[in-house]
Amino acid sequence: MRKKWCMALGFIALCLAATVTANAQIGIHAGYVHSKYAVEGTLPSFMQNKPYDGFEAGIDNRTDIIGGILAVRYGLTYTYVEQDLLPVLNYDAKRAGHYLDIPVHLQAGVPLGIVRIYAFGGPKFVMGLSSRTIYTNGESSLVWRMYNGDLVSSGNVDNALDANVDNALATCADSEGKAYKRFDIQLGVGVGVELFGILNVTAGYDWGLFNQSKIDDVELKRNQFNVGVGIAF
Repeated sequence: MRKKWCMALGFIALCLAATVTANAQIGIHAGYVHSKYAVEGTLPSFMQNKPYDGFEAGIDNRTDIIGGILAVRYGLTYTYVEQDLLPVLNYDAKRAGHYLDIPVHLQAGVPLGIVRIYAFGGPKFVMGLSSRTIYTNGESSLVWRMYNGDLVSSGNVDNALDANVDNALATCADSEGKAYKRFDIQLGVGVGVELFGILNVTAGYDWGLFNQSKIDDVELKRNQFNVGVGIAF
């Protein structure tokens, strides 16, 4: 447990360090994200590998190497995604994920007066904060915390749902009930347009490099499309 906390604190320290530099143009950004796991192996049907939709928001810096032509952009981004799942018994179900990301992207651009068109690419370091499957029926709910394996219920949860989820965990998680790993590195590319040196519109795609699954004989890599708008100060 102590080792995990040290890793998390080190990750956060790196996040903060990545947002501070002397000759940087600081900005904020937000946008839409659409992600899905690429699967190798046979995924248990209970996992319902449907697409996730959500948003991202964060702060970033851009440091010019060659003014307007070559630059490095890096920062700190919070990402939230969720998916609606098929009902289980008489319970509605959804899955939600929270992530903290550090993108480090090299930009190559062409200045055209008040417009700058650029392409970018590079890694994104990802830490999963929370991944939960949530079953609700009126005032009753059951939450499966997929990083640590906990099952947390409130209200009068049906015994049938408890039994259904317990049986599913036997094939959808490791011996501790954990389904996903927290840490990942994604490799992304994209294009952007900068207006007046302050407004950015971007679109990109990130490929997950590491297996996120704790299920035997199943490999999951999280890929993500994103579009966003940013403002530099």
